[in-house]
Amino acid sequence: MKIFLVITVARQYEGDIISIRHEKAYKTASQAQEHLNSLKKSFVETINVPNIGPIEFFCERGIQEVDLAEEGL
Repeated sequence: MKIFLVITVARQYEGDIISIRHEKAYKTASQAQEHLNSLKKSFVETINVPNIGPIEFFCERGIQEVDLAEEGL
């Protein structure tokens, strides 16, 4: 079974920090696309990183297709 994840990828403007956040999962690509269309596709966000301080990130959203193992569900 395939599921479709709406994800946010954040990349630090000046540096090596990258973050991937899974926002929501759907059973169909069309449901994921509908949710994605209701969100900003790209934006800038300042995140307070522990022991470092505030860092500015460029964020983009997209859809990732994943095979879901159904054993044990």
